Formats: sequence, C-alpha cells, structure tokens
Amino acid sequence: MGVLILKSKHLIGKYVLTTLLATCLLFIFVFTPAYSQDESNFEFFPWESCLLLSIEKTERTGNDLICHAIIDDVLRGNYLKRNPISVCVSQGESAGDSPIQTRFTEGKKVLVAFNSLPLNRFRKQLKIYNEHFPFADSIPNAADIDKLKKRLDNSSFPFRACVDATITKNKFVKKGCEACHPGRTDIEAIINEVYLPDSLSKAETTDASKEKTVPKTFHANLKKGEKLSAFFYEDSARPLKKGKRYIWKFNPVYHDEKNPKRIFLGLNGGTFSAESELSTFEMQALRKLPERFENYLEDVRNHMQEGIEESWTKEQISIYTSKPELRYIPRTPGVVVSEGNLLSGQIQKNNEAELGKVIWFSGMQDGKPCGEYQLQVHKGGADFWVLDSGYFSNINKMSQTEFYKKYFKDLLTKCGITYTRINNFKDNKELMLGRAPISLQLDEHQKITGIACPLRNDKTLKAKVDADMNLSQFEIDENKSSIWQNAYDNRIVNMDKVWQETLKYEKW
Repeated sequence: MGVLILKSKHLIGKYVLTTLLATCLLFIFVFTPAYSQDESNFEFFPWESCLLLSIEKTERTGNDLICHAIIDDVLRGNYLKRNPISVCVSQGESAGDSPIQTRFTEGKKVLVAFNSLPLNRFRKQLKIYNEHFPFADSIPNAADIDKLKKRLDNSSFPFRACVDATITKNKFVKKGCEACHPGRTDIEAIINEVYLPDSLSKAETTDASKEKTVPKTFHANLKKGEKLSAFFYEDSARPLKKGKRYIWKFNPVYHDEKNPKRIFLGLNGGTFSAESELSTFEMQALRKLPERFENYLEDVRNHMQEGIEESWTKEQISIYTSKPELRYIPRTPGVVVSEGNLLSGQIQKNNEAELGKVIWFSGMQDGKPCGEYQLQVHKGGADFWVLDSGYFSNINKMSQTEFYKKYFKDLLTKCGITYTRINNFKDNKELMLGRAPISLQLDEHQKITGIACPLRNDKTLKAKVDADMNLSQFEIDENKSSIWQNAYDNRIVNMDKVWQETLKYEKW
C-alpha cells in the first residue's frame, strides 16, 4: 500500500512539473515578442536600408524574382511611405525558389533589410543583395517594428558634417542628361560654427588603419571662420537665401583636384534648416553631436571587432597563412570603401610574432555600417593574405569542415588565376571555379581523401587529398586533367612570378 501511495505522489508531482514546464514554454513562444535586443539604445545594423513591403504582384525574369510592392513603412533608407516599388531578388545560379525568394509572396507583408545597387536607365528595378529579415520567420507586428525603428533612429546620425553657415552664393545650373543628373548646385558659405567637422575620429585611428592595404577615405576637416565651397547634383534648385544662416548637414565625398577647398557632395547636398527656426532643445542636441557620433562609431567598431574575433581560430589562421600560394593575388577585386568613415582593428594581437599582423577593415556610408568587411594578414612585403571578404550578417565561427571547404576552394581559385596570368590565357572556363561550394570526400575515419568542385564550364573537377592536404590525380568529368595538375604543381612559382611583375611597378 505504501508503495502505491509513493508512486501516486510521484506521478502527481511529475504531472504538476510537466504542466508548469509546458505553461512556461507556451508563455515563451506565445507571449515573448518576436524581436528582442539588449537594453541599450544601440542597434548594430549593417544594412543600408530596411523597408516594410506589401507585395502586390510577382513575376520572373530568368533566375530573378521581380516583386511589385507598396512601401508601408521606412525604418532605414531614402524612400517614401506609400510609394510603389519594384524589387529584383536574385536567385543566383541554382534553379528553383531560394528560401529568400519564397518570403516575397503575393498578398503578404515582408520586413526586409538589404544593401542595393542604385537605379539607372538600364536597371528599372531596385536590385537588392545581402538580404536580412529582422524578425526571422514571424509576421512582424506594429509594436516590434516601432521598437526597431526607434532604436535605428537613436543609433546613427546620417551625416558626417554639420555646420552653422551663412550662404554667400547659391547657383543652380540645369543639365541636359536626365539619366545622370538633371541639375547641379554650386554653393558657397561662411562657417559660423562647426558641430561635426568630418575629421578622423579616435575610432578610425587604429594601428590597422595605417596599413597600405587599408583604404584611405576623404575627410573635409571643416573649421570655424573658413569659406566652404561645394557642389552637388539634384533635380531642382533649393529655396536658399543669400546672407541667411542655416544649419547645414551633409556628407562630403571628395574635393576638387583643381581646387582642394571645393568639396563634392554627390547626388544629395544634405539638409538645410534656418538657424533662427531651431528650438533651444534642437540647438542643445547639435552641441552634443560630436560626443554622440564618437560614441556611436566606437560602439559599431567594437561590435565589428567582436564578430570577427569569433570567425577564425588561431590554428586556422596559421594553416592558411603557412601557404605562400594562398597569398593575395595583386589586382584582384576586394572590398572597396571610397567614402565615409572607415573602421578597422587587429585581432590575435598576442600572437602577432607567430601569425603576423591580423587586421580587418570595414566602411560606413551615410553614418551607417555598410555591412562588408575584409580580414587580412601581413607578414611584411609581398607576404600578404586576405583571409576573408564578406558581410557581418554572415559571420560565423567556422568548423574544421567549413574551413577546409574554403581552404581548398581558395587554393584552386588562386591556382587557376595565377596559371592563367602567367600563360596569358583569356577566359579559360576550364580553369575557373563555379560559385557552388566545394564538396569533401571523407573516409570511415572522417579524414579528407578527395574534393569535388563545379567549374564555370558546367563540368566537375575532382582531385585526391593525401594526409598532408596535398592534391593529386586531377580529373574533369572522369578524364585526367594535365592543365590542372600543371597549375597546381607550379602554384608557388606562378604566385611568385605574379608578385615579381607587380613589384616592378608598386612598392610594398
């Protein structure tokens, strides 16, 4: 009898515990907001735009999906609410719907963050890339969207320069090419006060920023009392009055080579607000801009640094940079930062003597992180490796399998490029890898014994891998490939020749 009572109590206790657990889980999944973030006002958001779209119609053009939509809300970007928009969502090289394309369904709403290529007379749709969906698979609700929108407003200031200036010249010239720019404004002003000078900040001046391979961007370095001369392109003349004071916020692009004091402001001259119409509160906010901007840049830099520190282990960096054939190939494409603030940093500082100097850099545009970065290793002179170029949204710590997939694909890519250059080949697709990832062949002990990789000519390259990770027995669609065997066997010699030719014209 006693045993039966004990069992009953045990069952009752188990039932209560299970019920409580189920209730807690139900609360977590049903009542917890879809969007969550830390308690600070900072939002690390490495995408240039974020829109809430109502999809009205979709159509296909090749592998691309064209979505005709209405903009319900603008969380980030230079767009107007209620405007119709056509968005081109690329599928890539594979057939069928991608997970990203399936999110854009007729009659549905989608909140999407992205980078984009600008519209022009040849591209009628907005071409987006690096897509991100802040609320994962959930349907965004108004409260979540408002929360994210407020954090994005608090985080960034979309200009690098802000001055109190008196307009002394304002001339609008009508241009003939509407596809490029319909009109140009030439403007001159006397700077009465500088709130943001567009000068190098502490967050931008790191040991990494001094490296030759890290881009250098233009800074206007504005000063009180000097004359500011600028020009920019836009549709029509602005109603600015000579002799009147304005709070002018803008983003310098570069200076005129013939006149270094004349600054180009791109396709947008920024914003003008009459100084006399600003409230005391607004003027106080302007005076706090330098501190706010500096803190924001440092927050962004720290988030970038933390992400990159997790991406590569010391062992992976050591393996990759021990191979001279994996060095950077001169004059090959990389991350380009042409304007705006440039942030950088160094990882693995304590292991610099062993690994070399491991640095990264990334750009900001209109006060926002552009999302792209590059990770490099320097050991002096031509001993320079690019470990990675990609998006912060895609940074993950690599497993050994993922590392070797990248390792072998980079190795084959560089073998093909250097062999092509040394032998002056043109567009030999047999030496060009496709975009699809490489596949590894493993034995019963999970050791890599072979690789397979699609080529640009729709054929498949295969090779054997030995215990020291060396390649041999190259085949293309089961046929022996002497050209790939030659490219691989001479990979270091070819890389050295490419660098020797470069060093005739460039100093490293």
